[in-house]
Amino acid sequence: MRDIVVIGGGPSGLAAATKLREMGFEVTLIERKEELGGILDQCIHDGFGTKIFRKALSGPEFAGFFIDKARSLGLDVMVDTYVKDVKVHSDKKEIITISPKGVEKIEARAVVYALGCRERTHYEIKVGGCRPAGVFTAGTVQRLINLYGVLPGKRVLIVGGGDVGMIVARHLYLEGVKEILVVFPENFFAGLPRNVQQCILDFNIPYRPRTSIKEIVGKHRVEGAILVKVDENWNPIPGTEEFYPCDTIIFSIGLVPYYSEVANVGAK
Repeated sequence: MRDIVVIGGGPSGLAAATKLREMGFEVTLIERKEELGGILDQCIHDGFGTKIFRKALSGPEFAGFFIDKARSLGLDVMVDTYVKDVKVHSDKKEIITISPKGVEKIEARAVVYALGCRERTHYEIKVGGCRPAGVFTAGTVQRLINLYGVLPGKRVLIVGGGDVGMIVARHLYLEGVKEILVVFPENFFAGLPRNVQQCILDFNIPYRPRTSIKEIVGKHRVEGAILVKVDENWNPIPGTEEFYPCDTIIFSIGLVPYYSEVANVGAK
């Protein structure tokens, strides 16, 4: 029986597993993908590790530190492994996994969930219109550019004024996309002042505060969006709608944690 099983090999899971191993616990780290690091592999911008290392690292560099540390500690790692079920008993937890090896059962005294988040989609903020090609989340765009070398489009509308949206705007600009507009319902950007300066202001990327997207326009491919001004409560202001031509719409509107699995085993 293991002391602890950590489910999720992203930055949080890696940090938890390595720390627990340093404390002397027998730890197994389970990751459904073929490699550890989670979303960090597609985050090639710097800014990671400033508190730990006192210097700015890229996502892969930051993940590499924890991966190397896990190996040096002899951490038991299972990649390409899906956790099908967790059964809680009074004296132990049973973790049922599926991998190329088949179905396995692991027993542990405790389980740490580090499942990460998913990106909120435009359906969750009730954007109208059709479902043409050219609508992405910011994380998907990062993956397309950084891992596959593919640009999503040439005329881009970014919805959301947080850090990820600003970083994606800068990356698109540096890759040659010159028609970019960032819109958000707040009075000003919601991200770090550093990113506002380095990602938006330094490159003169246009932005519109107190603006939201009402509708996606296009049949087969995005042709544009209906934008609308919003009040201080983010309610659309009638009569302020306007058409903005673009071939790509990127939503950077927050994250939703994977908490249902945790709730299913009685955690609060």
